[in-house]
Amino acid sequence: IIGLPGETEETIQETIRFSKQLPLDLVLFHIAAPYPGSPFFFDVVEQGWFRPGTRWEQVDMDCSTVVDYPHLRAEELERWARRAFREWALRPGPALTYLRMLLSAPSLWRPAFEIGLESLGWAAGG
Repeated sequence: IIGLPGETEETIQETIRFSKQLPLDLVLFHIAAPYPGSPFFFDVVEQGWFRPGTRWEQVDMDCSTVVDYPHLRAEELERWARRAFREWALRPGPALTYLRMLLSAPSLWRPAFEIGLESLGWAAGG
């Protein structure tokens, strides 16, 4: 999770570096979500950290954020989440893991291809 209070670009980079050292088959980088009623939500309200123009019916916490810190804007957090995924996933280790998995289960080729395209599109910023 990135984007908690006190997060900086440097701490995000540390998180990315740490994730690359772990023997993981899959990694997800999410931006901290201030769900209504949570302590984080009340902190965000109190500090005025909601992204301007936030409309809850349009919020998709998997793709974007409503958190907008003065030192780390919402757009920057979203860019960092995409970059973190790219840096982790586009390395030989994860790529070989996925290739071995696909070679052992041809029935997964089509869904894996579709999910891969969707993930790469998101990571590229689209």
